[in-house]
Amino acid sequence: MRTRFVFLLAFVVYVLGPARAPGREAQGPVAKATGAPFVALARVVYPLVPPADQERWAGRAAGAFYAAGAVALTFAALGRLASPEAALILAAAAALGSPLWSWGSRGSNVEAPGALLMAAVLWLSFRSRPVPWRAIAAVAALALVVALAQATTPAAEGTSVVQAFDTLAFAAYLVAPGRGLLLFIATSVLALVGLWRGDAFVRGAGIVVLAVVAEIASRPDPWDPLAFGPALLTPLVPLLAVMAARLPLEVLRIGLLWTLPLALLHGIAVFRGGHTWDERRGLPAHPDAVWDTHDTPFRDLLLGPPEPDLRALVPRELLVSGGTHATRAGEEAPWLVYGWEPPEAQGTWASGPRSWIVVAAPPGEFVLTLTATAPALGTDRQRLTIARPGYPPLEFAFTKGLWEYERVVVPFQSTQALSLIELRPAYVARPGRGDVRPLTLFVAGLSVEPVRRVP
Repeated sequence: MRTRFVFLLAFVVYVLGPARAPGREAQGPVAKATGAPFVALARVVYPLVPPADQERWAGRAAGAFYAAGAVALTFAALGRLASPEAALILAAAAALGSPLWSWGSRGSNVEAPGALLMAAVLWLSFRSRPVPWRAIAAVAALALVVALAQATTPAAEGTSVVQAFDTLAFAAYLVAPGRGLLLFIATSVLALVGLWRGDAFVRGAGIVVLAVVAEIASRPDPWDPLAFGPALLTPLVPLLAVMAARLPLEVLRIGLLWTLPLALLHGIAVFRGGHTWDERRGLPAHPDAVWDTHDTPFRDLLLGPPEPDLRALVPRELLVSGGTHATRAGEEAPWLVYGWEPPEAQGTWASGPRSWIVVAAPPGEFVLTLTATAPALGTDRQRLTIARPGYPPLEFAFTKGLWEYERVVVPFQSTQALSLIELRPAYVARPGRGDVRPLTLFVAGLSVEPVRRVP
């Protein structure tokens, strides 16, 4: 198989996946610079759509292009070291069983161009044999440059700006069920075997991998961005594939037993989209969550997210005073705890298969009222199944068109400090033109009032 065919196949696979990379889309000078040509192209292709839609489309095209280029050049580099079958196995594992698919190809970011540069350096390095030591120096220098480019993103709010090596973060990026590269990058296990059997280049590459992980573990916020698996290690994917290139073909075939299920999980992350595991429990505030073997990204993908942990919420922050509270940008709406997009000028979108509202209220009967609207899916109108404390689930069906607001009235009984209300929509709708958010309903405001019974 020729390199250009690998690129085209990878690009098609990447660009068709509906998931978005949440968080820092096109932030930082490197991401903006690498995405600029695609923004210009989007303005030609979609001249009449809003700039935000143009940027979303451009981000998808840019991510798919750079990630596919990284896969193609990785395949070309592997072809200089191994048989065509071995090169294809490792390139496919790098393409589908790594954050190249579930993060790097999702939008404008630093990681996918970094992976492309890493693959290019490796391809150029193997043009001569034996591989010169300057190849190791080039790989190490490139890894440092990419790491510094990633670090231009500001630290998350509430985190320290002082760098200090975090042993927990270092270990987590290697083996933790929430971030470990051995669990989320299929070729890393094969690279570990290759390290044991490899030559000086492979051992030097292993040192580069550990150095990059140590650098990330020394950042003020080592967990950014919100993504499936160790997204910040995406530029190392070509290097890990090359470290396994000298293994016998029989070993690589056995490695498919780990590669295939991991590729399936990355694929589910792409096609299910929605919210991410560490968006629910932010790692800067809850770093122990990365070691939680029950609540992991794998569980979220296969079984859906668990209910919010009420023990982690502060009741006084969730009290609802009288009147309707707007949920638009600039207004505090802490009651929308999970399954919600960032607030917009007129309100907040619920998204994904489940969204939760948590309110604090004294014992008694109350009514939650949402001022909401929902997009239609063809001729179907959105329907909600609403789980609430003290009563059986409530069914609600929207009857009006999008942006014609309706009142969703939810009676519930408060029996403890916090009351959890869960919204389950009948379907999700994706706007299109690069905007692949799985939207369900739009809430402009909410109120909570006690039920006053007539004596």
